[in-house]
Amino acid sequence: MHSEHVEVKMRMGVMNTPGELRGEVTPLIFQSASRRSVPTEAEALFNPTRAEEQAEIVDGLRGQVKALQTKVELVRAEARTEGRTEANASFAASLEQERASIAVACARFAADRERYFTEVEGEVVRLALAIAARVLHREARMDPLLLAASVRVALEKIAGQPGAILRVPAQSETAWRSLFTGNATVEVVAGEDLQDGDLVLESPVGRVELGIPVQLEEIEKGFFDLLQKRPS
Repeated sequence: MHSEHVEVKMRMGVMNTPGELRGEVTPLIFQSASRRSVPTEAEALFNPTRAEEQAEIVDGLRGQVKALQTKVELVRAEARTEGRTEANASFAASLEQERASIAVACARFAADRERYFTEVEGEVVRLALAIAARVLHREARMDPLLLAASVRVALEKIAGQPGAILRVPAQSETAWRSLFTGNATVEVVAGEDLQDGDLVLESPVGRVELGIPVQLEEIEKGFFDLLQKRPS
């Protein structure tokens, strides 16, 4: 066919009334396949230009996704680094606080220990002296002349000075008189208010107690003086 359109007319009969036909002509138009200007759906779908554009769009989207993934990884790495830094700083602060608390506790413990041993040492000294006092008083009852050596030492210090008086418990007066029989430097006198282990030496130069309680007090004082001078 040389023409673009081929028109074919077909007469079709339409019955208006029974027994009567009225003829009408309906044109049929056929278009040549070689002259179609509108692409088909398949051609539109597989258009090379459009496919290239879509491929470029897909590549661009892939690049953006990859860039976003890289950025996300960087943000995650920075977050992890920042988290570790904050955790290390928090741990260091907590550790320093715990060290300070431990140092305070150790110092407090050392002070408590020092005070405890000081108190215990004092109690030990008092207990030892109390035991010694009981033992010495018992020995003094069994041996009234237990302190004779202390009396002789004291008399030697005031030798040549007459008028010394040794006051002793009444129950041990006889024993002390027999000890100093013939000694004109000292006079033995019974003291009604003196107990076993009590002795008092009076002389022109002064008065001194030589009994067990006084000597134990001196020993106790010496012990506590040593404790105070003990290096910490």
